[in-house]
Amino acid sequence: MDDWWSSSSDSFSLSAEIHEVMKAKEASLRAWVGQSPQLNMRRYLVDWLINISDNIFHFDPPTIHLAIYLLDNFMDRYEIQDKTIYLIALISLLIAVKMEEDSKVPKISELNRCVDNRFELKEYLHIELILLRSFCFDLVIPTAAHFIDYYETIALSADDLLKYKGYGDSCSDPSILYKKARLTVKKHIHYFLEISLQRECLKIACS
Repeated sequence: MDDWWSSSSDSFSLSAEIHEVMKAKEASLRAWVGQSPQLNMRRYLVDWLINISDNIFHFDPPTIHLAIYLLDNFMDRYEIQDKTIYLIALISLLIAVKMEEDSKVPKISELNRCVDNRFELKEYLHIELILLRSFCFDLVIPTAAHFIDYYETIALSADDLLKYKGYGDSCSDPSILYKKARLTVKKHIHYFLEISLQRECLKIACS
């Protein structure tokens, strides 16, 4: 559903209901354990996928977050040969794109160029089927990126700034202050959203 997070008077109640359904789905998801033999490769795989997503294909945040969720959970449950791990990562990205933004689905040949044409078409198709089966074809999976627009919408309202009119800013127009505050909130939210993709490695480094 496009813009389900809209806070207009007509849709706010529906948005809240969708949010509750998504939270319930999120709570039912399998917890990440961090037991993959290739766990030391995760940070590099995440950085690599982010680079591909942002700089080559220009995918939206929910796509890369879903791709990394699929990769994490597949790695967590299976022992994967090192030579295959990049194929698993690319297939995770491919499945995520199909779920999140079907108008941008890349050709397998385009993905294969990211690994110097290392794999054959039949390998992509075979691994994609294995991943789909491993998730029982249930790929409606909410990630942090799926909630972010809703939280960004409800985090700040124009009324919040009325009592600070003119405070700490040369501009006293509440509408301009509100726009500036929204941009600041958005900037910080998306910064921490990207940082969250490496949260497991941060946790391991601090343990």
